[in-house]
Amino acid sequence: MIGPKSCAHCGGPFESKRRTARFCGAKCRNRAKREANREKLRAQARAWRAANPEKVKAQQRAWRAANPEKAEAKRRAWRKANPEKAEAQQRAWREANPEKVGAHRQHQSTNRVKQDNRARIAADQHAAMRAVQEILSGTIPT
Repeated sequence: MIGPKSCAHCGGPFESKRRTARFCGAKCRNRAKREANREKLRAQARAWRAANPEKVKAQQRAWRAANPEKAEAKRRAWRKANPEKAEAQQRAWREANPEKVGAHRQHQSTNRVKQDNRARIAADQHAAMRAVQEILSGTIPT
């Protein structure tokens, strides 16, 4: 055993078996390597993403499926931070998909009619129940 040394990354003391040891362990060695080569690693990651767009999309879909709450929170935060970009994307999608927009609007109007009918029926039922209660309580002569 060589005497106590201090880690070149975290500064913590450690015992070494080799004279040339600079780090207390693999974790500090890897972190120091990442920090020293940060730009190179980022460039490699960008190059990989550019060369493998289908794998990137698959990873993104898998993450969104596994983390729906986080994905929605990120989407909302992005939309709040970038309202112009979000509106431009939405406008471009609507222009590229007019048949889907039309179908969605048709669906919405159908649902509105159904909701209006339900509200009307509920109001009629409520009025009928009130009339029955008034008749039963004797406030209205029969």
